[in-house]
Amino acid sequence: SSGINAEYGGFAAESFLFYFHLHGRMMVDVQIHICLVAASSMCAVTALLARWKSSNPIISIGYSLSVMLHGTWFIQAGFLIYPPGHEKQPAINLEDSGAMMYVTDLFVAHLLALMFLTLLLYFIFRIVTPQVKPQKHYVKHPKSDSGSPMYKTVPSNVHFYVDSD
Repeated sequence: SSGINAEYGGFAAESFLFYFHLHGRMMVDVQIHICLVAASSMCAVTALLARWKSSNPIISIGYSLSVMLHGTWFIQAGFLIYPPGHEKQPAINLEDSGAMMYVTDLFVAHLLALMFLTLLLYFIFRIVTPQVKPQKHYVKHPKSDSGSPMYKTVPSNVHFYVDSD
């Protein structure tokens, strides 16, 4: 659909813009933006895969997961660089190389937490919702020579029936 094409284009453009938004920044700030580029790129790739194989649930879950990661990391980046209540003072030292590892760990923690949440929701819905069995489709079949109804199953899970009139 055109919605997925627009989403792909939006995420690809955002990745491109954030990648070229890094010049002249401090190394921890660059690391935060690289994580944003990674999240946006994952969204773009999974949006393309969802367009290509729309019936695959793994791709759909991957797309949802990457969009959630993109959103939560975007909020986290804002709080790291511009925390509320601290005018022009970042939450971490943007020149400290040790903070780079903290940012990477935080990004991976976001990914793992969202994967755990996704699995938890999957198992909750799996337990709560009843398992739906494929329903049989019935097609009218002509009466047999003896006048009795004739029920016949065909390999495509279609069942015939006869009206009693």
